[in-house]
Amino acid sequence: MTTDLQAPASAPPPSAFAADELRRSLARPHTVLDIAMARPHGDDLAEYPLFQGLNVAFIAVCGCIAVRRQGRELLRRHGIAPRPGALLLLGWMALSLLAGGQCAWYLRPFFGATPPAPGQRFCDGSRPDFRGARSIYEAVYNLVALPPRR
Repeated sequence: MTTDLQAPASAPPPSAFAADELRRSLARPHTVLDIAMARPHGDDLAEYPLFQGLNVAFIAVCGCIAVRRQGRELLRRHGIAPRPGALLLLGWMALSLLAGGQCAWYLRPFFGATPPAPGQRFCDGSRPDFRGARSIYEAVYNLVALPPRR
């Protein structure tokens, strides 16, 4: 009895792992930013909001590039015209950013650099962050809004 081991015809293209590749390629710049930026101390957040905002931006850009690369391949393979295909990809990107961002927010600190402390919950869910934000949308708003004048 002989068997032929062939790759399945439906194997994902190499671009399916683009977001992971991009995140890995940003590890060095991320580390440089981590070392160079002023760390929070006491009630002063120093440059932590900027660092947090850059992390969100890095992940969003990587996800958009991955969706674009994968989407172009799928559109080409299925023969979808460029204009409807572009609208489809924009919708896919928007949905991925909105839903993926909120999922990552809900599962913090599980998807974070530091492991949970003893007695800390598996995920924080909608528990407020250090600025009181209960969702990724509030947190992003807090990052881009001008601080109140004193």
